[in-house]
Amino acid sequence: MSEQAAGQLHRPEVWSSVAPGYDDAIAPIMRPYAITTLDLLGLTRGMGRFRLLDVAAGTGVVAAEAARRGAEVLATDFAPGMVEVMRRRFAAEGLDVRAEVMDGQALGLEDESFDLGTSTFGLMFFPDPLVGLRELRRVLRPGGRAGIASWDMTRIGLPQLMGAALARAVPDLPAPAPPPWAHLCEAAGLGQALRAAGFTDVAVHQVTHCWRLSDPASFFRHLPDWTPPLRPLFTSLPAAAIDRAAAAFADVVKEQSTSEGMPQAAVIGIGSR
Repeated sequence: MSEQAAGQLHRPEVWSSVAPGYDDAIAPIMRPYAITTLDLLGLTRGMGRFRLLDVAAGTGVVAAEAARRGAEVLATDFAPGMVEVMRRRFAAEGLDVRAEVMDGQALGLEDESFDLGTSTFGLMFFPDPLVGLRELRRVLRPGGRAGIASWDMTRIGLPQLMGAALARAVPDLPAPAPPPWAHLCEAAGLGQALRAAGFTDVAVHQVTHCWRLSDPASFFRHLPDWTPPLRPLFTSLPAAAIDRAAAAFADVVKEQSTSEGMPQAAVIGIGSR
């Protein structure tokens, strides 16, 4: 990924522009990972009133699930468009969740003010993820725990299936350089980052859930509408190549899917303050 493309990911307006489409297409398939993250943190119904901070909350999937379990939740995102969508979500579901625009690398929150912290598939896009991890640790009380989820680039999932489809459709396409956050997308790297930020009792879990895609080819074509990191790649391809890649993606998904759907691997790191 070029420096210019990476810089686009750090602009709030870029993520605000994709918020409605992201909520429709991506948020529903995020829920299993939200459930797993909260389970690993030990947040269950009836355990009391815990304060949870969700950083880079997107459209509020984790925050909503935590609120359903009885947590007092603050959900933050640096993109106002994402915050608007999650506020509508919480209101529609009757959830008492506070949502605020806030930079995850400079949280306007007091030290030691939360019991639990989460960031799922968001912190990896920060300009400096280590700064974000340290900020999250700062606002946790002693003994508080954080859960960080990233896609697993070492196992099966969307990146690997996209790569296989593109190799079939555009065989002369140069292999992309690893993204800046690649070290957070494998178990050892995520664990190392948590420890470098000062977390202890770190454990990284490899998790796989399945996505059900009713129209994989259409899903592929619309990925840039929901996921800004993929926009430079799609912009570089002619329409005919995208059509071939979409058809190839549908074939690859069919080949790799089970009766439960298309597997997508993630790593979830848990650490204590």
